[in-house]
Amino acid sequence: MATKRISATDTVQQALKLAVLEDVPGLGHVVRIPTPLDRAQYEAVDTFLRKFGGRWDRKLRAHVFPTGTDMQTIVGGVVADGTVEVAAEDFFPTLPDVAALVIRHAKIASGLRVLEPSAGTGGLADEVVRLAGLLPAQVDVFEINAARQKVLTEKGYTVLGDDFLAYAPEPRWERVVMNPPFLRNAYLEHVRHAFACLAPGGRLAAVVSEALSFSSERPAQAFRSELLHPHGVVNEPLPEGSFKRSGTGINTRLIVLKKPGAAAPAPQPVAAPALQQVAAPPAAQPQPAPAPQLVAAPAAPESADVFEPAGLSQLSLF
Repeated sequence: MATKRISATDTVQQALKLAVLEDVPGLGHVVRIPTPLDRAQYEAVDTFLRKFGGRWDRKLRAHVFPTGTDMQTIVGGVVADGTVEVAAEDFFPTLPDVAALVIRHAKIASGLRVLEPSAGTGGLADEVVRLAGLLPAQVDVFEINAARQKVLTEKGYTVLGDDFLAYAPEPRWERVVMNPPFLRNAYLEHVRHAFACLAPGGRLAAVVSEALSFSSERPAQAFRSELLHPHGVVNEPLPEGSFKRSGTGINTRLIVLKKPGAAAPAPQPVAAPALQQVAAPPAAQPQPAPAPQLVAAPAAPESADVFEPAGLSQLSLF
């Protein structure tokens, strides 16, 4: 596999030379810098560590990495020569604020089958579990990287495979949430493939490149005419810098596609059969009233697909 070197600034290198590494059972790898950092120093370190899956934990006042992350390569490489050699992959974790927006517009609820086809270390899937109240085992995922697959498995997610595009699609998921790879416009094929996995009446919410809105290239034009225009219910830009702390300045959009057809009805409660009467009651006794028949409640109408741009302006991504 091809590799690339990511360089750290002098500020980051000097800070990580002081770093203390710990392994916390059930949490992951913790990188703590005991010396106080000013705002500029903190932002530089935070931006760098987020490129490798680290997230700031206010309670611990440290960065936490998923179990299985090669911390010696990250911290050791920076301390040694100011660089980290990593696989040349297209991986930029989804931050919680963006993940929450994706999940809200996917309208995930208990009992729905959910797919995250490029799960990384669980940025989106973790928020599905937290916000929608699902168990990790109820979220199906794909992930191309073996180390990140291990992280997902340890979290309890159902890992169906590595290469999502090699999976023969079948329309069996009611909800799909995704932040697909962008390299060489791969997101177009990934979203198209995921839409084929969506059950009738289901919703797909995806982060895509801002280029989708204006690109004149044939694949983008085909995507707009075949998928976005006929099936899109949300197509709005995300705030600039939404992925800056994940290591990229690319501008992005949120799109939501709805699959034609009626969603499968939720299972309704079944009335218990009446007990067989062994002997007739005495004539003087009144007969018991028949048990009321259960009637399925009418389905609640789906709320309108409103993007709420005012909510975007309140996102705190930094």
